[in-house]
Amino acid sequence: MDPQAFVELVLEDEGLTGDLDEAAASCLVEQLTSAVKSLVAKSADEDEAGIKVAKARKNGRSLARIAAHFQDGDTDQAR
Repeated sequence: MDPQAFVELVLEDEGLTGDLDEAAASCLVEQLTSAVKSLVAKSADEDEAGIKVAKARKNGRSLARIAAHFQDGDTDQAR
């Protein structure tokens, strides 16, 4: 199955990168894109891939929020 449609979901998800500086955003997107490709390759069908990718994006947004707090020096909020 071609992962490109799922990769596009990551690339277009501003919740992943909105509060991060460029370097952190690029790193997160690169890692998440790689994970999405792997998840899609291991999925039996598009429905399964969609569920896995949605969870990965949700986790990515959570990581982005934590990273943004650290980036801003607000370590208490990052915990």
